[in-house]
Amino acid sequence: MELTTIGSPALWIGFISFVMVMLALDLAVFHKKAHVVKVKEALGWSAVSASGSSRTPAARARTATDHRAATTRDVAPSMSFFRSSLPIGLLVATTACSSATTPSPTSPSGSPSELARPVERSEVEGAQRAWCDALIAIGKEGASGGDAKAKASEVLSSAYGYDDGPVLFKPTLTHGAQTFRLERAGALAYFVGGDPAYPDDTGFALKQWVRCEPKVVGVLADGEMALAMGNVALTDVNGNQVRVDKTFGYRRSPDGGLRIVLHHSSLPYAPGK
Repeated sequence: MELTTIGSPALWIGFISFVMVMLALDLAVFHKKAHVVKVKEALGWSAVSASGSSRTPAARARTATDHRAATTRDVAPSMSFFRSSLPIGLLVATTACSSATTPSPTSPSGSPSELARPVERSEVEGAQRAWCDALIAIGKEGASGGDAKAKASEVLSSAYGYDDGPVLFKPTLTHGAQTFRLERAGALAYFVGGDPAYPDDTGFALKQWVRCEPKVVGVLADGEMALAMGNVALTDVNGNQVRVDKTFGYRRSPDGGLRIVLHHSSLPYAPGK
């Protein structure tokens, strides 16, 4: 149900400002200094009151002393109205502003979030092309004397989901206890090597690949996740070619892009070899 209000932020700000001005006037102008009412002043105000009153003569015959006792007071009681109305006004204004600015369930902000948007095949194909571009970029960084490790670390953050959670990483040329890697360091070592914990890794991305062509054979998407299988055709600087079978698992990240959460690589089976 959509919430509505007859007020507006400007209306209630004006109301609160009016109350504050009246409060300031009462304190600083009309009752700037408390004083004791003298007999002469009391008699004068009594006469004014009696001239417009329908009270009986006996009531109007009260003595000046009675008036003095009844009218001698501090300025604080005269502020009771403003003291009681100000909190109520603030409460009403806050409630009105909240109801005026809170989106209703049927407003555009209630549409499905970017995170819940289903993964499409075109997004998967785009993600695999981006992976190929990143692989070549790491190799170029290393060949030019740059920091290939830093470049690879950037790729692990932009293409993989390590910043959001665990990633299942099974690269191509691995064996034994290091075949399946659950840590970011294992993926980084495979791309650029140089990690004593992974002595067999020489850096797959440092082989100076000049072409990387992904082929997506099939995509299975379910909500914010998708699985894709296919292969990647690689060509190095010397013209050598290799084809690697790939299975990627993707999850939509909080920024709306796809991140790899499963990477499985293997060489095609060759009978008789």
